[in-house]
Amino acid sequence: MSNTKPARAGLRRSALSRGTTLLPFAMAMAWMLAALPILLAAKAEAGPDPWKPADLIEPKDLNAMLASPRAQKPLIVYVGFDFLYDAAHIPGALYFGPARTPKGLAALSKWAHTVPRGKLVVMYCGCCPWNDCPNIRPAFKALRDAGVKNLKVLHIPHNLLRDWINQSYPVEKGSADLRR
Repeated sequence: MSNTKPARAGLRRSALSRGTTLLPFAMAMAWMLAALPILLAAKAEAGPDPWKPADLIEPKDLNAMLASPRAQKPLIVYVGFDFLYDAAHIPGALYFGPARTPKGLAALSKWAHTVPRGKLVVMYCGCCPWNDCPNIRPAFKALRDAGVKNLKVLHIPHNLLRDWINQSYPVEKGSADLRR
């Protein structure tokens, strides 16, 4: 009898070990899909997009800006759900809570008043498809109302996994520190 294991079992373990780095994010995305009807109802209340096309930045452009040693680095703010931030977020992204909640909006607005005039701020969510996101519209309005003039919204058409992580753009993992 041979001591070798069937190739199929080895492949299964190998595929699982590769997938463990994205497993927390994939599980969080599964939860978000289950909650999509609630999120759709929240978006319906949000109204039309408050930004102009010039206020958007594409993932490839933000990634290039972050990778360039000469580019002025923006302040990056994540405005979605904490469990998604914990699973994976853009390096250096600040987090103040989901912008769909009064507590998250209040913390975001308080922080926005400390942003140096003229500093580029890029905000993003990526919890679900762009048109259904309950966080980006209220966050944009709150930041603008707080006086942030140089504001861009990261255009994430589908979700962070598909539009950022699967493009091999950098991410960090870690707990959301709501005391920032």
